[in-house]
Amino acid sequence: MANPLPSSITRAQAATPRRLNTADLAWAAALLAQATAVHPAVRYVCTGPAAAHQQHWLLKQLLTLAFRHGVAYTNAAGTALALWLNPTQSTVPWALRLRLAAIWHLGWAGSQRLRQLLGTMSWLRHQSLTGPHHLLLAMVVHPAAQGRGEGRRLLAATLALRKAPLPCYFSAQIPAQLAFYQGLGFELAGHCTVGKGPAGLLSNWGLLRPGELSTTAGPGSGRE
Repeated sequence: MANPLPSSITRAQAATPRRLNTADLAWAAALLAQATAVHPAVRYVCTGPAAAHQQHWLLKQLLTLAFRHGVAYTNAAGTALALWLNPTQSTVPWALRLRLAAIWHLGWAGSQRLRQLLGTMSWLRHQSLTGPHHLLLAMVVHPAAQGRGEGRRLLAATLALRKAPLPCYFSAQIPAQLAFYQGLGFELAGHCTVGKGPAGLLSNWGLLRPGELSTTAGPGSGRE
């Protein structure tokens, strides 16, 4: 984890998110891995003796996606990450390219679970949105820094940088975190079951933060 903030850093500087670039890939991937070690979606896809290797590859792909087609932010302390996909990239076939490479890195069973997860997330998202939108790929905080409000401050700051008229969307798989996002203006748009994996049943919740010019398709529905 990054060192605590030097005393020379002001509160205003601490509240300003720093945009990452490819030079940050290694440490950002390490932070992402630590923060998602027990995440249900990661445990659903990455299993068995090679789970750690699979997780490293999968999270690196997520970061690379944000660097190439969106933007990744961290806070001044380097203890939190927010990964966004650009509105023009929210419907690109990146998931298809990822699934093709996943067969080699995750094996057949893991690649099929990833296919099911991505397909379910995409299906639920398109029940609520029909136009351009900001897609939040991931929002994580280092385990040692959780409970300090660092994730909330980083997400609030990056939300303020999004293009105001467009809505924002996030797929969550941890029900205990729903209130966190709702406290920042997200609304529950729908819920569906992804499937049963080695770690148990995985569910997905769609969270929508309406824009000034709404492009929603109506209330979210569930697919059980």
